[in-house]
Parts: sequence; C-alpha cells; structure tokens
Amino acid sequence: MLSKQIKLLDGALDFVKSLQKMHFDIYIVTDAFLEIIGDSVKNLGVCNIYPNHFICDESGYITDAIYMREKGKYEVLEQILKEKRNAYSIAIGDTFNDFTMLDYADDGFLFNPSQQALLMASPNFRVVRNYDQITEYLKGKLE
Repeated sequence: MLSKQIKLLDGALDFVKSLQKMHFDIYIVTDAFLEIIGDSVKNLGVCNIYPNHFICDESGYITDAIYMREKGKYEVLEQILKEKRNAYSIAIGDTFNDFTMLDYADDGFLFNPSQQALLMASPNFRVVRNYDQITEYLKGKLE
C-alpha cells in the first residue's frame, strides 16, 4: 500500500500535539483518498479525518471513487461550526482547493504555497512557511 511510503512533513506530529495542548479539536479535510494516505494520517493521532474513498472489487481493483464533498472543503468546516456555535476556527492549506476553507475559517493559513497559489490567494490569508509561525500566532491570539 502506498500509505506506508508517504511520510509526514517534518514537524507535523509535534504541531498537531501543540494544537491539542491548546485545546483545539483537529479535523483533517483532504481531497486525497484514505486508501492511499491511511497509515500516514493515522500516525498523526487525529480521529476526525474527511478524505475521499475508493471502492475496490474482491481482487483489489478500484471500481469507483466516492467524493465526500460537492462544493469544497469549506463544507466540512461549515458543518462543524453549526454544531459548535461561536467556536474559533482555523484552517491550514497549501493550494487552490483549500481557498474556500481558508476563507471560511476565522483565521486561514496558507502554508508554504507555490508562487502561483500565492499570486491568486486572498489578502486575508496568513501566509506561513512553517508550523512554528502558526503556533506563535495562535499563542498570541489565545492569550
């Protein structure tokens, strides 16, 4: 399985732990397929994962794909915030398919984006190059 070959970004696990210490509920919203990223995401220790899924036949061949959202990643955040009224939300993403989610959150972090994504990004996004920049911002905001 490919997920055994996919490595987490350096510092990702420590970052997730720091968010948990700040009492954030963590949700991973991805356009990837769980069957590809499963083991690597499990290593983060996050239970709330919203990926797409493959349907496979008895021989293991992919026969279909189930896409979990119709409009964009913001749909997951929108639903969570309906359930957790007045919750402060952040979103972190790195490219175009994350823009609606970043815009929907109270604070949207554009993480180490490509030059093209940076040119098309909303000026409301906080551009960050590493996890420490997000952690420092949140510590200042939450104090």
